[in-house]
Amino acid sequence: MKKVLSTIFLTMAIFIPEINANQTIDASILKLDYLRPSNFSGPAGSVIFDEVKILRNDMMMILENDDDVFDSEIFIRNKFLGFKGKYHSFGFIVDSESMLGEVNEANLSNALLNIDDQRLNFSADQMKLDILKAALEFNNSRLFCLKDQLLVVESDNLLFGCLNNANFAPNTQKTDALVKIEVRGDDASQNIFLEGLLESFEMTADSIVLKTQSSNIKLVDKEISTDEFQFICPKSYIVPPFDSQKIVTECFDNARMVNEEKQSVGLRFKLKVEEDELDFNSRLKSVSMDKLLLRVLSIDNEFKFDAMTGKSDAVTLDCNKYLNLSGEIFPEFMKACANNLHLAKNVWAFQDTEFDMRYFFNLNQAVTSADKINITLTSFQKVNSKNYPNAEIEKGTLTAFGIHADCRNDNSLDQLALSKFFNNCFKSGKITVDSVVDSKQKDLVKIYKSYDGVMENFDQFASFDPVSLVKDQRAIAKNVLITFNNNVVTLTSKFYFMMGYKDIMLSGPIKFDEATSEIEMEIKKVKLPVPFVGRSTWFASKMLKKFLSSGTIRVVKKKIYIKIGRL
Repeated sequence: MKKVLSTIFLTMAIFIPEINANQTIDASILKLDYLRPSNFSGPAGSVIFDEVKILRNDMMMILENDDDVFDSEIFIRNKFLGFKGKYHSFGFIVDSESMLGEVNEANLSNALLNIDDQRLNFSADQMKLDILKAALEFNNSRLFCLKDQLLVVESDNLLFGCLNNANFAPNTQKTDALVKIEVRGDDASQNIFLEGLLESFEMTADSIVLKTQSSNIKLVDKEISTDEFQFICPKSYIVPPFDSQKIVTECFDNARMVNEEKQSVGLRFKLKVEEDELDFNSRLKSVSMDKLLLRVLSIDNEFKFDAMTGKSDAVTLDCNKYLNLSGEIFPEFMKACANNLHLAKNVWAFQDTEFDMRYFFNLNQAVTSADKINITLTSFQKVNSKNYPNAEIEKGTLTAFGIHADCRNDNSLDQLALSKFFNNCFKSGKITVDSVVDSKQKDLVKIYKSYDGVMENFDQFASFDPVSLVKDQRAIAKNVLITFNNNVVTLTSKFYFMMGYKDIMLSGPIKFDEATSEIEMEIKKVKLPVPFVGRSTWFASKMLKKFLSSGTIRVVKKKIYIKIGRL
């Protein structure tokens, strides 16, 4: 953000001449192409203008470029910026340390400039400025600024006037202004590309207001798109010296993104996770920031990930918005947010499109911190509507109530590094489940069809509660406890067996295989209520296969494999 702001503000100052009191310049530039020569010396491009007017109290000068007589080649030689045509040659003293020395490339087409001692009015069909490690490009745009009359230095008078009283908007009402911004990092993984259709951008003495019709941000493996929204934040009156960090900090300490007319902002988020792509769509009611938190309120949400689709109604998400403005803002922000997050109570419905299975999550809350991950579910349900013999999937319904999970964390969520996340959990973690109901095929069709409404229409979520159909059935297991300690998992539970609840225990090593993106557990120890001489492990495997087998989970002899990418 700091680089982006610097690029935008330097754009307003680089090619604008100093204006004396009671002086006006009107210029019509048909085309300008500038390319910084190597070593800041040599040919640097060309400029074609239509007309230039310079008006003063005591003088008027009009240059009309009839027959292209003033078409000029641009050159830089010995710290001299020159313009040379058929009948003219003139220039200015410049230095490689000046703002012009920071410009890699600049292009203008069909631009109009009007500037006097009170204001600046600039428009162009197209403009591009590549400076330092950033580039700004816009089409069909107009910038209007009032100068700051209290500042003596003319360049400050104009620049800080624009920072406190400016309006950037489309030059014609037929179409919005197309704006492109590129920020290049030290390597390709840090590059950021932003493109948007701009309705207006206004800076006043105390606020910044941005209105767009659409926007798109691309990072190496991430893409974020929005439809129409307004971004509003406060600012102080800006005085020299220029401090972009202060502007960003003030803005993000009390900012909000809304669409007051439509009451929602469409958001699309695409992210590469391992070998699969997460495609997430949401309608946002609002996004707001204060000094500590970012808060996102969504109206409805849906995603696709591999063969899994999911939907949810309203979601409230809070996260720490710490910004390290001296570094790369977006990665630092993602790290702080992912590892300091609170997701409030909401309901999700999922469907595995390959095996025609449906899932229900009733989330009470999810909380992450720098050293811990905590998730609480009121209930979870898995519905297998068909038998898939080849995948050893039996149709039936399995429902769990009162689920609580704790995992060790060491800032592992910032890059969505699954191997790091699971390895931390397997070193130290715990899952508890109050009860598990195996409905087998009872009311299977009724339960499966209860998902139809929410998979098609978000309005059905208010009355969606598929677990209510099984909550009065007898639990097959109670008091389930799963602990992880140094890559060893232990499961204990009271299992309904032979007319009563009996204690069982399973234990064995567990790991995450990065090559296959699978969790692998091997059953090494088994304790059952009835001695299956020499066959306890076999019996435990058969029971786990019956309850767990799905499009994601497979049980092979003594080993359990859970494929990450689907539930």
